[in-house]
Amino acid sequence: MYCKMSPLSRFAPLALIATTFLFVAVCVQAQETIIDTFNFNDGSNPRAGVIFDAAGNLYGTTMGGGKFQLGTAFELSPAAGGGWTETVLHNFGSGKDGQTPQSGLVMDGAGNLYGMTWGGGAYGSGSCAGQELGCGIVFELSPSSSGEWTETVLHSFGGKGDGAGPQGSTSLVLDAAGNLYGTAPNGGVHGYGIVFELSPTSGGGWTETILHQFSNVGVDGANPVSTLVFDAAGNLYGTTENGGGPRDRGTVFKLTPKGGGKWGQTVLHVFSVDGNGGFDPGSGVIFDAAGNLYGTTGEGGRGEGGTAYELSPSTTGRWTIKWLYSFGANGGGSAPWPGIVMDSAGNIYGTTEIGGPNHEYTIDGGGTVFKLAQVDGVWKETDLYNFGNIGDGYSPNAAPVLDSAGNLYGTTFLGGAKRYGMVYEVTP
Repeated sequence: MYCKMSPLSRFAPLALIATTFLFVAVCVQAQETIIDTFNFNDGSNPRAGVIFDAAGNLYGTTMGGGKFQLGTAFELSPAAGGGWTETVLHNFGSGKDGQTPQSGLVMDGAGNLYGMTWGGGAYGSGSCAGQELGCGIVFELSPSSSGEWTETVLHSFGGKGDGAGPQGSTSLVLDAAGNLYGTAPNGGVHGYGIVFELSPTSGGGWTETILHQFSNVGVDGANPVSTLVFDAAGNLYGTTENGGGPRDRGTVFKLTPKGGGKWGQTVLHVFSVDGNGGFDPGSGVIFDAAGNLYGTTGEGGRGEGGTAYELSPSTTGRWTIKWLYSFGANGGGSAPWPGIVMDSAGNIYGTTEIGGPNHEYTIDGGGTVFKLAQVDGVWKETDLYNFGNIGDGYSPNAAPVLDSAGNLYGTTFLGGAKRYGMVYEVTP
């Protein structure tokens, strides 16, 4: 068991920014199980996390490897005698197919999977600045009774005027009518990315509607790399990694439907390097039962390794930020880019890309799985697991997913027996 001690610090509220950084005693005591190790032939370097279906199978993507060496979609099924069986559902990279999926998957009620790729598609070299392999696609994978899966390209991004290069651990979201919503960090009329909706048509195709074009003007953001989230009223929330003003360190935004296919944007918070707050949010936000938003920043904070924060709405419509925890101090995890999940008790779980005490793969540490919990109104952090030992994975790039028993499942971008990344389970 590994334990560390950190000082507890508090800072008085300043205007609308209430700042609380917490460093507390933590111990590592969780058990890790390696579910699957990628060997390149079946995929390599998963950038996104995994999702469950109702039967307990896991699904995800790898951004490399496979038949065409340009990524795969995979399924992991629990075996009757223990262990897991991997099945490659699709090899990306053939023809006008997508290439290099960095995004995760989402499943509809019929068992179809939807996702995005960073490159590939109908638009080739020259359509997307810096992307010679195309601007990326939105795809559907549909199962058949024989167990085979069929891919359908729903949309090819076009770069200028349209989005380009979906990346990071972002995933699509589905509404009750079967429409898909997502972000692309590049492209658009201003070149700073878009928020889009894809709607199925009666003829079997899909129609794209651009809900917002980021401009990086004023407090408008730039480069959205986050998964969106709906509230009960149908508003969408997300983050941009950059933009928001002269400091250019990211935003949290809200999109509200206005009717006639139009949406209006409200910037809820602009991140800055001023003070001890976090900046550069590389992941989206999640809601708690009371309507507060939670997220992480990849940089900043008292420990200079990123932060966890809460945004709370007021009756005036303004949102107040509270810094819950500062990463990067005293041997703990740093760079919580991947994002977070919350259990029914309000505890927060996530991963850090680097940090922790294990340095057998990298001098920066292999990353961590962490838990944030309130004790008597004070947020305390626990490093549940430290990656980076030889044979283990390291550099988790995606938030974990919780099962009904409270176990955490996710991916590491690197490491494992073949060094091409792996899928893990952590049991607290």
